[in-house]
Amino acid sequence: MDEYKTKDFPVTEVIQSTIGSSLLENDTADCLLTPFSSNQDRANRLTESEGSNPSFKDAFKQISVCCVMSFTVLQAGLIMSYSSVLIEQLDVDNNYDLSKEDSSWIASLSVLTTPIGSLVCGPVMDKVGRKPGILIACALSFIGWILILFVTPQFYLPLILLARILGGLGGGMTTIALIYIPEVCHEKYRPLMLGTNSMLVSLGILFVTVTCYFTRWRMMAFEFCLIILVNMIVIWLYMPESPVWQLTMKRDRQLAESTLRWLNPNEKVFDTQLMTLNKLARSRTDCLTDDSSPYLTQKLKSLFHTFFSPPAKQPLLILIGIMTLQQFCGGYTIVVYTIQVFKKLGTDFGAGIDEYTALLFMGILRFVFSVVTAVISQFIGRRPLLISSAIGMALSSIAIPLHHYIDTNYPSKLSEMQWPVIFALVFVSFTALGIMNIPWSMIGELLPMNVRGTASGFLVALAYTIMFFVVKIYPYLLDEFNIDVLFLAQGLLCILTAFYVHIFVPETLGKSLHSIQEHFYRRKEKPYQG
Repeated sequence: MDEYKTKDFPVTEVIQSTIGSSLLENDTADCLLTPFSSNQDRANRLTESEGSNPSFKDAFKQISVCCVMSFTVLQAGLIMSYSSVLIEQLDVDNNYDLSKEDSSWIASLSVLTTPIGSLVCGPVMDKVGRKPGILIACALSFIGWILILFVTPQFYLPLILLARILGGLGGGMTTIALIYIPEVCHEKYRPLMLGTNSMLVSLGILFVTVTCYFTRWRMMAFEFCLIILVNMIVIWLYMPESPVWQLTMKRDRQLAESTLRWLNPNEKVFDTQLMTLNKLARSRTDCLTDDSSPYLTQKLKSLFHTFFSPPAKQPLLILIGIMTLQQFCGGYTIVVYTIQVFKKLGTDFGAGIDEYTALLFMGILRFVFSVVTAVISQFIGRRPLLISSAIGMALSSIAIPLHHYIDTNYPSKLSEMQWPVIFALVFVSFTALGIMNIPWSMIGELLPMNVRGTASGFLVALAYTIMFFVVKIYPYLLDEFNIDVLFLAQGLLCILTAFYVHIFVPETLGKSLHSIQEHFYRRKEKPYQG
């Protein structure tokens, strides 16, 4: 980089003051830091505008494309909650004879194939790009809903299962949204935009709970087809490719600059974001290992070495822990088996409200709290929300068996109220406050660029694999144990989750992706608590 050490263009000093001297020791990525036109002016503007934040007007394009991308994860909410309505409506229809085993496969099969979609999406989005990858995800889900339209009493189970398989694959590939958003969005708006992912999942659940009041399962599938088709058209016509992918994977610096300028019309903000983009690219180059070997064993060894390098190992282990605990806290089982759980609450604890009304309340509460989480996460941060969510889930979950004990041994007029259902709805509200939302959004924040595609697919695959086993056995647990035993176990796991977050999970509020990565470069043993 000697050619840049001149009085006319002090780019070395600018970079060194921004990212530290340690990264300047490796010159393997000098090509990524090649100056663009007007070097002196750009360097001066960068120094003046370092840390500048874009206004809403300046960031409108970023926000709009993030919303378009986030809308794809609506599919996850539709797929997740549709099974409860489909199973219930087919059960009451004499033309369809569903066994308990059939019902459990309908509910869990999409969860089983979602990890496959998540694993596939990593190499796919690194190879062809974020935009083509998400279009493939939408196409798979679209075909799945089309198959539902052709279900008949004579031939229903194979078509439904195939539709659930495709829906799970497409839903798993929407992991791309969690990678795309941090790559195009300024850190000022990143928490809000990542929060829209979970908000759209909740909106999908709410949409199912509302439409099941007015339409049957087949018409609902037709409506979902139209939604996905419109989303695909908007993505194709409006959404740009990620400039991070264009620079680091496609190696097209001019195209990356062009996209970045379109996303950041404010010149000062553009300069800052351009330098951040170059630093991300350099960080990736510093971590790269030789994976050009044609031999599979050498490639796997290279991948293993990269995964267990300090910048990747620590965030990967942190995310594995929180996402594993997330699956055992009960938030997803109550979404998948909403009607069945509320029936159990009504049967076991007396005087239950109509299960479809409870389903509607659940959808509304989850959506409202997802919106609240997306908004306040800009000011409060990840850790406080996760801990508050886990504690709230624990208290409301333990309150159900506690009420059962008090009601059995000390009956009173309060027993006439539907407290178990109320506690269950409070539980759902707290799941949406953090535990079901934030771990997914932290994937794109914590993972370094060089493993982000593959590792994100692995993490989502792990989460959905665990979810599959939990969802698959849950109907049998409902029959084998009283409902209060299950909620007590969930409550204890939620307490464990709160302690885990307090000890290990980092705070990312207000930090750029590069500063988060730099922390894990410097800190090799002690967990980061932000």
